[in-house]
Amino acid sequence: LGIDALAGLLVPLTALLGWTLILAAPRSFASPEALSRLLVNLGLVTASFLVRDARAFAVLWVATLVPPYLELRRTPDTRGVARVYAIYAGTSGVLLVVGLAWLGLPLTGRADVWDVRAWSAGAHAGSLITLLLAVFIRKATLPFHSWLAMVFSVAAPGPVLLLVAPMVGAYALVRFTIPLSGELLGPRVLLLGPIALSTAAYAAGLAFVQADLRRIVAWLTISQSAVVLVGLECSEGAGLTGGIVSWLSAAAGMTGLGLSAWMLEARFGPLDIKKHRGLYRRSRALALVFLLSGLSLVGFPGTVGFASLDLLSSAVLASFPITGILLFFATALSGF
Repeated sequence: LGIDALAGLLVPLTALLGWTLILAAPRSFASPEALSRLLVNLGLVTASFLVRDARAFAVLWVATLVPPYLELRRTPDTRGVARVYAIYAGTSGVLLVVGLAWLGLPLTGRADVWDVRAWSAGAHAGSLITLLLAVFIRKATLPFHSWLAMVFSVAAPGPVLLLVAPMVGAYALVRFTIPLSGELLGPRVLLLGPIALSTAAYAAGLAFVQADLRRIVAWLTISQSAVVLVGLECSEGAGLTGGIVSWLSAAAGMTGLGLSAWMLEARFGPLDIKKHRGLYRRSRALALVFLLSGLSLVGFPGTVGFASLDLLSSAVLASFPITGILLFFATALSGF
Protein backbone atom coordinates (compact mmCIF):
# COMPACT_ATOMS: atom_id res chain seq x y z
CA LEU A 1 0.00 0.00 0.00
CA GLY A 2 1.06 3.59 -0.49
CA ILE A 3 -0.09 7.17 -1.03
CA ASP A 4 1.43 9.67 -3.41
CA ALA A 5 0.16 13.07 -4.53
CA LEU A 6 -2.59 11.64 -6.75
CA ALA A 7 -3.81 8.99 -4.31
CA GLY A 8 -3.67 11.62 -1.57
CA LEU A 9 -6.44 13.47 -3.42
CA LEU A 10 -8.51 10.47 -4.48
CA VAL A 11 -8.66 8.56 -1.18
CA PRO A 12 -10.33 11.36 0.86
CA LEU A 13 -12.48 12.26 -2.15
CA THR A 14 -13.79 8.69 -2.38
CA ALA A 15 -14.34 8.49 1.37
CA LEU A 16 -16.34 11.74 1.35
CA LEU A 17 -18.41 10.60 -1.62
CA GLY A 18 -19.22 7.33 0.15
CA TRP A 19 -20.08 9.16 3.37
CA THR A 20 -22.42 11.47 1.45
CA LEU A 21 -24.12 8.55 -0.29
CA ILE A 22 -24.77 6.81 3.02
CA LEU A 23 -26.09 9.95 4.72
CA ALA A 24 -28.37 10.88 1.84
CA ALA A 25 -29.66 7.43 0.88
CA PRO A 26 -33.50 7.38 0.87
CA ARG A 27 -35.22 5.17 3.41
CA SER A 28 -36.40 2.86 0.64
CA PHE A 29 -32.74 1.94 0.05
CA ALA A 30 -31.15 2.49 3.45
CA SER A 31 -31.54 -0.96 4.98
CA PRO A 32 -28.59 -2.29 7.01
CA GLU A 33 -27.93 -4.88 4.29
CA ALA A 34 -27.90 -2.33 1.46
CA LEU A 35 -25.67 0.09 3.36
CA SER A 36 -23.32 -2.75 4.29
CA ARG A 37 -22.96 -3.63 0.61
CA LEU A 38 -22.31 0.04 -0.15
CA LEU A 39 -19.59 0.17 2.52
CA VAL A 40 -17.91 -2.95 1.14
CA ASN A 41 -17.97 -1.37 -2.32
CA LEU A 42 -16.53 1.84 -0.87
CA GLY A 43 -13.69 -0.15 0.68
CA LEU A 44 -12.89 -1.83 -2.64
CA VAL A 45 -12.84 1.46 -4.57
CA THR A 46 -10.67 3.14 -1.93
CA ALA A 47 -8.26 0.19 -1.95
CA SER A 48 -7.90 0.58 -5.74
CA PHE A 49 -6.17 3.92 -5.15
CA LEU A 50 -3.97 2.56 -2.36
CA VAL A 51 -2.51 -0.68 -3.71
CA ARG A 52 0.93 -0.50 -5.32
CA ASP A 53 0.92 -4.01 -6.82
CA ALA A 54 -0.53 -4.12 -10.35
CA ARG A 55 -1.84 -7.65 -9.77
CA ALA A 56 -3.82 -6.49 -6.73
CA PHE A 57 -5.13 -3.55 -8.77
CA ALA A 58 -6.39 -5.93 -11.47
CA VAL A 59 -8.27 -7.94 -8.84
CA LEU A 60 -9.82 -4.78 -7.41
CA TRP A 61 -10.71 -3.51 -10.90
CA VAL A 62 -12.87 -6.61 -11.37
CA ALA A 63 -14.18 -6.59 -7.78
CA THR A 64 -15.44 -2.99 -8.00
CA LEU A 65 -17.49 -3.93 -11.08
CA VAL A 66 -19.41 -6.65 -9.22
CA PRO A 67 -21.61 -4.68 -6.72
CA PRO A 68 -23.72 -2.86 -9.36
CA TYR A 69 -24.36 -6.20 -11.07
CA LEU A 70 -25.57 -7.73 -7.80
CA GLU A 71 -27.87 -4.75 -7.23
CA LEU A 72 -29.34 -5.13 -10.72
CA ARG A 73 -29.88 -8.85 -10.16
CA ARG A 74 -31.95 -8.27 -7.04
CA THR A 75 -35.19 -7.48 -8.90
CA PRO A 76 -36.70 -9.32 -11.90
CA ASP A 77 -37.40 -6.05 -13.74
CA THR A 78 -33.71 -5.15 -13.99
CA ARG A 79 -32.20 -8.54 -14.80
CA GLY A 80 -32.16 -7.80 -18.52
CA VAL A 81 -30.11 -4.69 -17.85
CA ALA A 82 -27.92 -6.78 -15.53
CA ARG A 83 -27.02 -9.04 -18.46
CA VAL A 84 -26.07 -6.07 -20.63
CA TYR A 85 -23.99 -4.64 -17.78
CA ALA A 86 -22.31 -8.01 -17.23
CA ILE A 87 -21.20 -8.10 -20.89
CA TYR A 88 -19.62 -4.65 -20.73
CA ALA A 89 -18.14 -5.05 -17.24
CA GLY A 90 -16.84 -8.55 -17.97
CA THR A 91 -15.24 -7.39 -21.23
CA SER A 92 -13.57 -4.48 -19.43
CA GLY A 93 -12.19 -6.79 -16.75
CA VAL A 94 -10.85 -9.31 -19.26
CA LEU A 95 -9.24 -6.59 -21.38
CA LEU A 96 -7.49 -5.06 -18.37
CA VAL A 97 -6.04 -8.41 -17.28
CA VAL A 98 -4.98 -9.29 -20.85
CA GLY A 99 -3.50 -5.83 -21.37
CA LEU A 100 -1.45 -5.98 -18.18
CA ALA A 101 -0.22 -9.50 -18.98
CA TRP A 102 0.73 -8.37 -22.50
CA LEU A 103 2.46 -5.36 -21.02
CA GLY A 104 4.78 -7.73 -19.15
CA LEU A 105 3.11 -8.08 -15.74
CA PRO A 106 5.18 -10.68 -13.84
CA LEU A 107 3.54 -13.46 -11.83
CA THR A 108 6.05 -12.98 -9.02
CA GLY A 109 8.30 -10.18 -7.85
CA ARG A 110 7.63 -6.44 -7.97
CA ALA A 111 5.00 -4.94 -10.24
CA ASP A 112 4.77 -1.42 -8.88
CA VAL A 113 1.78 0.58 -10.08
CA TRP A 114 3.78 3.78 -9.60
CA ASP A 115 6.64 2.62 -11.84
CA VAL A 116 5.16 0.76 -14.79
CA ARG A 117 8.32 1.20 -16.85
CA ALA A 118 10.29 -1.01 -14.45
CA TRP A 119 8.33 -4.16 -15.37
CA SER A 120 6.83 -3.42 -18.80
CA ALA A 121 9.56 -5.16 -20.77
CA GLY A 122 6.98 -6.73 -23.09
CA ALA A 123 5.25 -3.43 -23.79
CA HIS A 124 3.76 -3.21 -27.26
CA ALA A 125 1.26 -0.90 -28.95
CA GLY A 126 -1.29 -3.72 -28.88
CA SER A 127 -1.00 -4.09 -25.10
CA LEU A 128 -1.58 -0.38 -24.62
CA ILE A 129 -4.59 -0.38 -26.95
CA THR A 130 -6.04 -3.30 -24.99
CA LEU A 131 -5.68 -1.33 -21.75
CA LEU A 132 -7.23 1.74 -23.38
CA LEU A 133 -10.23 -0.31 -24.50
CA ALA A 134 -10.70 -1.54 -20.92
CA VAL A 135 -10.64 2.07 -19.68
CA PHE A 136 -12.96 3.33 -22.45
CA ILE A 137 -15.56 0.66 -21.69
CA ARG A 138 -15.48 1.37 -17.97
CA LYS A 139 -15.64 5.13 -18.59
CA ALA A 140 -18.53 4.72 -21.10
CA THR A 141 -16.56 6.42 -23.88
CA LEU A 142 -17.71 6.22 -27.51
CA PRO A 143 -18.57 3.72 -28.89
CA PHE A 144 -19.01 1.87 -25.56
CA HIS A 145 -21.28 4.48 -23.97
CA SER A 146 -24.81 3.06 -23.92
CA TRP A 147 -24.53 0.78 -20.88
CA LEU A 148 -24.16 3.54 -18.28
CA ALA A 149 -27.34 5.43 -19.21
CA MET A 150 -29.22 2.13 -19.25
CA VAL A 151 -27.93 1.10 -15.82
CA PHE A 152 -28.40 4.55 -14.29
CA SER A 153 -32.04 4.70 -15.40
CA VAL A 154 -33.07 1.53 -13.53
CA ALA A 155 -30.55 0.88 -10.73
CA ALA A 156 -30.29 2.52 -7.32
CA PRO A 157 -28.04 5.54 -8.00
CA GLY A 158 -25.86 5.00 -4.90
CA PRO A 159 -23.90 1.96 -6.12
CA VAL A 160 -23.75 3.35 -9.67
CA LEU A 161 -22.37 6.70 -8.48
CA LEU A 162 -19.74 4.87 -6.46
CA LEU A 163 -18.82 3.01 -9.65
CA VAL A 164 -18.43 6.09 -11.87
CA ALA A 165 -17.71 9.16 -9.70
CA PRO A 166 -14.28 8.18 -8.25
CA MET A 167 -13.16 7.24 -11.81
CA VAL A 168 -11.02 4.15 -11.27
CA GLY A 169 -10.74 4.01 -15.08
CA ALA A 170 -9.05 7.41 -15.19
CA TYR A 171 -6.69 6.24 -12.44
CA ALA A 172 -5.68 3.22 -14.55
CA LEU A 173 -5.09 5.55 -17.49
CA VAL A 174 -2.71 7.70 -15.42
CA ARG A 175 -0.83 4.75 -13.93
CA PHE A 176 -0.50 2.36 -16.89
CA THR A 177 -1.05 4.07 -20.24
CA ILE A 178 0.01 7.71 -20.02
CA PRO A 179 3.64 6.88 -19.05
CA LEU A 180 4.00 4.65 -22.15
CA SER A 181 1.59 6.13 -24.69
CA GLY A 182 4.02 8.55 -26.35
CA GLU A 183 6.65 5.95 -27.20
CA LEU A 184 4.31 3.04 -27.99
CA LEU A 185 1.53 4.77 -29.91
CA GLY A 186 3.50 7.61 -31.52
CA PRO A 187 1.29 9.88 -33.65
CA ARG A 188 -1.71 7.63 -32.95
CA VAL A 189 -1.84 8.98 -29.39
CA LEU A 190 -3.39 12.16 -30.84
CA LEU A 191 -6.54 10.16 -31.66
CA LEU A 192 -7.38 9.62 -27.99
CA GLY A 193 -8.27 13.26 -27.30
CA PRO A 194 -10.75 13.60 -30.20
CA ILE A 195 -12.49 10.36 -29.10
CA ALA A 196 -12.98 11.76 -25.60
CA LEU A 197 -14.01 15.17 -26.94
CA SER A 198 -16.58 13.58 -29.24
CA THR A 199 -17.98 11.59 -26.31
CA ALA A 200 -18.24 14.73 -24.17
CA ALA A 201 -20.14 16.68 -26.84
CA TYR A 202 -22.32 13.74 -27.94
CA ALA A 203 -23.36 12.83 -24.38
CA ALA A 204 -24.07 16.47 -23.50
CA GLY A 205 -26.26 16.69 -26.59
CA LEU A 206 -28.19 13.58 -25.55
CA ALA A 207 -28.63 14.99 -22.03
CA PHE A 208 -30.08 18.14 -23.60
CA VAL A 209 -32.94 16.27 -25.27
CA GLN A 210 -33.92 13.94 -22.41
CA ALA A 211 -37.14 14.41 -20.46
CA ASP A 212 -36.44 12.03 -17.56
CA LEU A 213 -34.31 13.51 -14.77
CA ARG A 214 -32.34 10.32 -14.16
CA ARG A 215 -31.37 9.97 -17.81
CA ILE A 216 -30.31 13.62 -17.90
CA VAL A 217 -27.96 13.01 -14.98
CA ALA A 218 -26.67 9.80 -16.60
CA TRP A 219 -25.71 11.51 -19.86
CA LEU A 220 -24.20 14.50 -18.04
CA THR A 221 -22.12 12.03 -16.05
CA ILE A 222 -20.84 10.40 -19.25
CA SER A 223 -20.04 13.83 -20.73
CA GLN A 224 -18.14 15.07 -17.68
CA SER A 225 -16.28 11.79 -17.31
CA ALA A 226 -15.06 12.20 -20.89
CA VAL A 227 -13.94 15.78 -20.19
CA VAL A 228 -11.63 14.40 -17.50
CA LEU A 229 -10.13 12.01 -20.06
CA VAL A 230 -9.54 14.91 -22.45
CA GLY A 231 -7.39 16.69 -19.88
CA LEU A 232 -5.42 13.58 -19.01
CA GLU A 233 -4.69 12.96 -22.70
CA CYS A 234 -3.39 16.49 -23.40
CA SER A 235 0.29 16.87 -24.23
CA GLU A 236 0.31 20.21 -22.38
CA GLY A 237 1.18 20.26 -18.67
CA ALA A 238 -1.75 22.56 -17.90
CA GLY A 239 -4.06 20.01 -19.50
CA LEU A 240 -2.98 17.23 -17.15
CA THR A 241 -3.41 19.55 -14.16
CA GLY A 242 -6.80 20.65 -15.49
CA GLY A 243 -7.81 17.03 -15.98
CA ILE A 244 -7.01 16.19 -12.35
CA VAL A 245 -8.81 19.29 -11.02
CA SER A 246 -11.73 18.45 -13.32
CA TRP A 247 -11.62 14.92 -11.91
CA LEU A 248 -12.26 16.27 -8.41
CA SER A 249 -14.93 18.78 -9.42
CA ALA A 250 -16.73 16.35 -11.75
CA ALA A 251 -16.80 13.61 -9.09
CA ALA A 252 -18.38 16.00 -6.59
CA GLY A 253 -20.77 17.47 -9.17
CA MET A 254 -21.86 14.05 -10.46
CA THR A 255 -22.55 12.90 -6.93
CA GLY A 256 -24.51 16.06 -6.10
CA LEU A 257 -26.71 15.81 -9.19
CA GLY A 258 -27.15 12.05 -8.83
CA LEU A 259 -28.10 12.30 -5.16
CA SER A 260 -30.52 15.13 -5.89
CA ALA A 261 -32.26 13.06 -8.55
CA TRP A 262 -32.33 10.02 -6.23
CA MET A 263 -33.80 11.96 -3.29
CA LEU A 264 -36.36 13.80 -5.42
CA GLU A 265 -37.49 10.55 -7.01
CA ALA A 266 -37.82 8.90 -3.58
CA ARG A 267 -40.08 11.74 -2.43
CA PHE A 268 -42.09 12.59 -5.54
CA GLY A 269 -41.72 9.62 -7.92
CA PRO A 270 -40.13 9.62 -11.40
CA LEU A 271 -39.73 13.19 -12.65
CA ASP A 272 -40.48 14.39 -16.17
CA ILE A 273 -38.85 17.80 -16.58
CA LYS A 274 -41.47 18.89 -19.14
CA LYS A 275 -43.79 19.59 -16.22
CA HIS A 276 -43.18 22.36 -13.70
CA ARG A 277 -43.56 20.99 -10.18
CA GLY A 278 -42.54 23.86 -7.90
CA LEU A 279 -40.34 21.61 -5.77
CA TYR A 280 -38.04 24.44 -4.70
CA ARG A 281 -40.46 25.54 -1.96
CA ARG A 282 -40.61 21.99 -0.58
CA SER A 283 -36.89 21.11 -0.87
CA ARG A 284 -34.83 24.29 -0.74
CA ALA A 285 -31.62 22.74 0.60
CA LEU A 286 -31.80 20.05 -2.06
CA ALA A 287 -32.37 22.70 -4.73
CA LEU A 288 -29.22 24.48 -3.58
CA VAL A 289 -27.17 21.25 -3.84
CA PHE A 290 -28.57 20.66 -7.32
CA LEU A 291 -27.78 24.22 -8.42
CA LEU A 292 -24.23 24.30 -7.06
CA SER A 293 -23.42 20.86 -8.46
CA GLY A 294 -24.62 21.87 -11.91
CA LEU A 295 -22.78 25.20 -11.85
CA SER A 296 -19.52 23.49 -10.85
CA LEU A 297 -19.85 20.95 -13.67
CA VAL A 298 -20.03 23.72 -16.28
CA GLY A 299 -17.24 25.85 -14.82
CA PHE A 300 -19.21 28.71 -13.26
CA PRO A 301 -16.92 31.37 -11.69
CA GLY A 302 -16.39 30.81 -7.99
CA THR A 303 -16.56 27.02 -8.25
CA VAL A 304 -13.65 24.58 -8.55
CA GLY A 305 -15.03 23.63 -11.96
CA PHE A 306 -14.12 27.14 -13.15
CA ALA A 307 -10.45 26.51 -12.33
CA SER A 308 -10.44 23.18 -14.16
CA LEU A 309 -12.15 24.57 -17.27
CA ASP A 310 -9.77 27.53 -17.32
CA LEU A 311 -6.78 25.17 -17.26
CA LEU A 312 -8.32 22.81 -19.81
CA SER A 313 -9.38 25.39 -22.39
CA SER A 314 -5.98 26.58 -23.57
CA ALA A 315 -4.34 23.15 -23.22
CA VAL A 316 -7.06 21.37 -25.20
CA LEU A 317 -6.96 23.91 -28.02
CA ALA A 318 -3.16 23.66 -28.14
CA SER A 319 -3.16 19.85 -28.15
CA PHE A 320 -6.21 19.34 -30.40
CA PRO A 321 -6.62 22.52 -32.46
CA ILE A 322 -9.36 21.11 -34.72
CA THR A 323 -11.52 19.07 -32.36
CA GLY A 324 -10.79 21.16 -29.24
CA ILE A 325 -13.82 23.35 -29.98
CA LEU A 326 -16.01 20.37 -29.00
CA LEU A 327 -15.08 21.05 -25.37
CA PHE A 328 -16.96 24.34 -25.52
CA PHE A 329 -19.97 22.76 -27.20
CA ALA A 330 -20.07 20.09 -24.47
CA THR A 331 -19.84 22.70 -21.72
CA ALA A 332 -22.51 24.91 -23.29
CA LEU A 333 -24.94 22.04 -23.81
CA SER A 334 -24.37 20.80 -20.26
CA GLY A 335 -25.02 24.31 -18.97
CA PHE A 336 -28.29 24.60 -20.85
